[in-house]
Amino acid sequence: MVIVYTNFTLFDAKSGNMVENQSLVAEKGSITYAGDTGGYTPTTEDVVHDLGGKTVLPGLMDLHVHIGSPFTGGHDERHYLRTKSDQRHYYALSHAYSYLKAGFTTIRDVGSGGKWAPALRRSIDQGIISGPRLQVAGWMGQWGDQERMGPDELLRGSRDSSEVMTGTEGVMHMVRDKKADGFDMIKTATTGGVLHGMESKVERSLWRSEELEAMVDEAERLGMYVAAHAHGDAGIQAALRAGVRTIEHGSLMSEESMKLILEKGHYLVPTHSAPNLIKRPEVRKNLPPEVVEKGDYVTKMAIQQHRIAFERGVKIALGTDAPVGGQHCHSAEELELMVTQVGMTPTQALQSATVVAAEAIRRDDLGVLEVGRLADLVVVNGDPTQDITIMQDPAVIEMVVKGGQIVVKNGVLGV
Repeated sequence: MVIVYTNFTLFDAKSGNMVENQSLVAEKGSITYAGDTGGYTPTTEDVVHDLGGKTVLPGLMDLHVHIGSPFTGGHDERHYLRTKSDQRHYYALSHAYSYLKAGFTTIRDVGSGGKWAPALRRSIDQGIISGPRLQVAGWMGQWGDQERMGPDELLRGSRDSSEVMTGTEGVMHMVRDKKADGFDMIKTATTGGVLHGMESKVERSLWRSEELEAMVDEAERLGMYVAAHAHGDAGIQAALRAGVRTIEHGSLMSEESMKLILEKGHYLVPTHSAPNLIKRPEVRKNLPPEVVEKGDYVTKMAIQQHRIAFERGVKIALGTDAPVGGQHCHSAEELELMVTQVGMTPTQALQSATVVAAEAIRRDDLGVLEVGRLADLVVVNGDPTQDITIMQDPAVIEMVVKGGQIVVKNGVLGV
């Protein structure tokens, strides 16, 4: 079936320009024509959708979510001890729907626990259920990155799902296991975290260099890549020197790290909406004062350093860390934060969620609406290059197309 979308204003993600009176033709999920409306004459057998001059964006991407995790408001222990582990699958399915309805047609899940995420990805790819395209990460952690605290049952569950390994041989073995389990990439941590406990130090560099290099080398050999949670500069530099492709958070990035990431041509995923959690009064009062102080400092420094990094030319892709900062699919809010906190224009913010994001995750079939790429697009009432905040209004998303087919129309899934 040939499907034609015609009479729209295109956001050209490569140039950042808005181009009027455009058409797009999709066949077998891919774009076979993209250009002026008069450049293609539909046949009587074509299915034609006249978009009435509305704005069309490439399908948007959020590169840092935990799709099987619900928002807990800071009460993780209470939540996980009162929830069946398999309930994560259903959370993930519900969250997948919400992203698709908001125009985010590609999501990178950077760790949700267990081995079910590849099955969800495959179920979506095979059309069994609706959802965004998924790229899923197998998590590789190590003991020593944070203090042991909480009920033994919770700690045992965390250890089982984290797949802790040490030494170069152990690390290589675990990468192979993750490949065998069907994961697309590897997620690790090269520093401690902000909310992970008082002894989880963002300044501390985790993994020995030879372990991290073995992880990256084995992942690349198997057609995967590595993303690293890294707040402190020592861990950022260790990750970059080892060849880690995307730095997640990157809060305390120094000038030296900026030079290194530019030399490597790799990517920063800042997750500026995540600190919204510790801004909540009900959460702050329940956290240790040391953790609140650490969170406030890291948040302040991230805004400062990411503005500098963007000015230096560091490639930044959009990611939220949902559901840390709030309910899933606040990705459109992250677009606004790219403008207000990182210093992007609305056009550059949209590029961070399209062409730059596609490059970061090695999907050269996504991110730009041109011949040969997949026909993922979002029809918008209004011009987000003039006002990026309109993307936070669900009514603005008139239609979402994935693989040439309409999957959402006026907020209704499965059209």
